[in-house]
Amino acid sequence: MSKHHRRPRSQGGSDAEYNLSFVPQSEHHHWHSFAGNLTPEEICEKINRKFLCTEYMFVCIRRNGDALHPIWQNRTDLPVLSESGEPLVPK
Repeated sequence: MSKHHRRPRSQGGSDAEYNLSFVPQSEHHHWHSFAGNLTPEEICEKINRKFLCTEYMFVCIRRNGDALHPIWQNRTDLPVLSESGEPLVPK
């Protein structure tokens, strides 16, 4: 198994447990071969530009609600997550 940073250290990610995933070495290698240290938005753009037919669009949605595209702002079925990736319970 290989340690993968969900948010790359080069983008301010830490070694905190919530930012780490443990994945098979081959998957980790393939991920970085494809995505490098791109942001989620850059990954979506790359997928849309290079891999999908124009009938589809791959989208990236921030689950903490910040900077959501207007089409997603009123969705009630998207979980809101804390920095640690845990679902937040509404007050």
